[in-house]
Amino acid sequence: MGDDPLLSVSSLEVSYGPIAALRGIGLEVNGGEIVALLGSNGAGKTTTLLSIAGVLPVRAGEIRFDDARISGQAVERIARSGIALVPEGRHVFEGLTVAENLRMGAASLPGREVEGERTKVFDLFSVLADRRSQLAGTLSGGEQQMLAIGRALMSRPRLLLLDEPSLGLAPRIVEEIFELIVHLRDQGTTILLVEQNARMALEVADRGYVMAQGRIAAEGAARELAASDEVARAYLGVA
Repeated sequence: MGDDPLLSVSSLEVSYGPIAALRGIGLEVNGGEIVALLGSNGAGKTTTLLSIAGVLPVRAGEIRFDDARISGQAVERIARSGIALVPEGRHVFEGLTVAENLRMGAASLPGREVEGERTKVFDLFSVLADRRSQLAGTLSGGEQQMLAIGRALMSRPRLLLLDEPSLGLAPRIVEEIFELIVHLRDQGTTILLVEQNARMALEVADRGYVMAQGRIAAEGAARELAASDEVARAYLGVA
């Protein structure tokens, strides 16, 4: 892990029209970490990920990746720099096959390298290998989530932005997804994780930030946040 963070967000402000969604937030993610971004619905978590990925325009502040400013850059350029977003709700291309969906995630790769990356994804998700010719819209929710993650991995990201990966999935599948998150970190992928299941997120994360009303309300080591009754009551909706 280097001295400088891989991702640095400072004084970030983002608005939806006249409504302020992010109010000067700052956070850092070091290479090789899983960092959890927690908070209640509407706290600004998804907005933060979309801003980092370049999907939403930034009103003020700065986002730096690998010590280069990326705020204000196009989505495609940010993706080529090594950032991949797995959006909430998966958003696979339902009318395309599993293999075709994966190919869509490799737009920035030379054609000769696509099959090698697809093989790596199939090694991670054997169920996708078995369904490579199946339309994505016919997959189960868990399989679609695996496909969404696999599609993001096709670009060889250094930073993976995961938005609610456990949403709507059966408990057994949720456990598999979180095991995968740890595996990806151990294989060298840095992860910024937005997750409503705060307990599970903090079990796998190294550090965490808690958001409330577009601001960072608390931060610290994952085990410290998990042990804090005050954080749980005030920001995570836990009685």
